[in-house]
Amino acid sequence: MPSFALPLRRVARQPVAPEPWRTSYVSRVMAFTQLDPPIPLHVVDRGSGFAVAVIDYGQEFDLLWVVGMDDGGEIWCIPNHQVRLQSNYSMGRQKKSRPPASSKIAAVAG
Repeated sequence: MPSFALPLRRVARQPVAPEPWRTSYVSRVMAFTQLDPPIPLHVVDRGSGFAVAVIDYGQEFDLLWVVGMDDGGEIWCIPNHQVRLQSNYSMGRQKKSRPPASSKIAAVAG
């Protein structure tokens, strides 16, 4: 054995009582998935950012996207219904132009 290597010792593990939060229903069905590479997203009413992870609490809950925002660098957990893919010309996903508000009013009035 080289002189710089330390001998390994076996340490007996003591039984530990489970913490109450580890046995809750939510912790048994939650899935946390790290995204590699991060996905560029647009968050409604907050701007653009990169999704670095997805949290799934199960069937009764929305997916939560963990998004690092471009402006300010804040990290938010965003519900699935507020997340949109960013435009990507090479994938054929372009920004949709919204019709002006006046045309909607004219169509209703006329």
